[in-house]
Amino acid sequence: WTEQREWRMRHKGDAKAAATLWESSDVDLWQSCSRRYAALAETASRGNVQIGKSCYKDAHRRLESLRARLAELKTSPELGLEDLLAVRDWKMALNKWRPSGAIVGQNTDDAKVRETTRLAFAELDAGPGTWPSCERALRILCEDKGTKLKGLGPATASLVLSLRDPNVPFFGEAVLEAAHAKTGRYDMRAYREFHGLVQRRLEQLHAAAASSSLGDWTCLSLCQAVWAAAFGALEHDTPKREGCEDAPRSGSKTPRRDVSRARSGGDAGACAGTAEEVGSVATDELHQRPTEKKRRRVEVKGKDDGGGG
Repeated sequence: WTEQREWRMRHKGDAKAAATLWESSDVDLWQSCSRRYAALAETASRGNVQIGKSCYKDAHRRLESLRARLAELKTSPELGLEDLLAVRDWKMALNKWRPSGAIVGQNTDDAKVRETTRLAFAELDAGPGTWPSCERALRILCEDKGTKLKGLGPATASLVLSLRDPNVPFFGEAVLEAAHAKTGRYDMRAYREFHGLVQRRLEQLHAAAASSSLGDWTCLSLCQAVWAAAFGALEHDTPKREGCEDAPRSGSKTPRRDVSRARSGGDAGACAGTAEEVGSVATDELHQRPTEKKRRRVEVKGKDDGGGG
C-alpha cells in the first residue's frame, strides 16, 4: 500500500479528491472521511515503512499513543527525545517525505527537549484554541534562541502542539493542496494564514451542519478527514488490477524513491484503483507514446540526414 501511496501522493486525482471534500458542505461526507482516517493511516504505517535509507516503524500507532498520553496529563505535559522521534516518523511516513535527520540528530539532550516542550505546552494551555497562545508556543519550539529545538520548523512544531491541543492544525501538504493554498513557504507568516484558513473552514462546517451537528469536531478532525480523502476515503470498492505498477508517470521530474513494506506477512501493495485513475494512467501512457505518423516522420528525417552526410 505504501508503494501506491507514494505514487498517489503526486497524482492529481488524489489532490482533486481532497479538494472535492474541502469545497463540500456535506457534513455526512466529512464525517465519513473522518471515520476512515484511523484505518487508512494505520494501514499505511503498520510495520516498517522503508523510504530510501530511512525506516519508520508503526508511526501512526506511536503518534496516537503520544496524543492519548498528553491528553491525560493535567499539568506539566512534556515530550522526550524518543517522543520527538515518533513525531518525526509520523510526519515522514504519512506526508511528503523530506530529509529530516536534523530533527533528532542535532537534538541529543533529552532534558533540553523536555524543558522546551514543557514551556511550549504551558503557553498553549494558557489560551487553548487561540492564535496568540499558539504563536507563542510555536516560537518557543522553533524560533526563540534560548529554547528552540534544532531542525524544527513551524510544520513539525505545529504537529507537536496538535498532540496537546486538537485546535492547532498540523501544517501539512494534504490540507494545503486541498485548499489550493500551497505557497512554497513554511515559515511563521505562512502558518498564521494556514491557521486562520482551517479555523474559518471549521466554523463554516459547524454553521452548515444545522440539524446534523458535528459535535466536538476540531481542527484535528478536519485535517484528518482531508488526509483520508486524499488517500482513499472517497473511493468505493474497486477490483484489483493484475500487474499494475504503482509508480510515478514516465517523465516525472520527481525521482521515484524506494518505498517498501518490511514486515512479515505484510500487505504486498494494493493494486486497486478507481476507473478515473485507470483512465488517467492510460491517457498519460498514450500521450507518451509517439504515433505511427510521427515515427515514420522521424525515420524519413533520419534517412535524409544520413544522405546529406
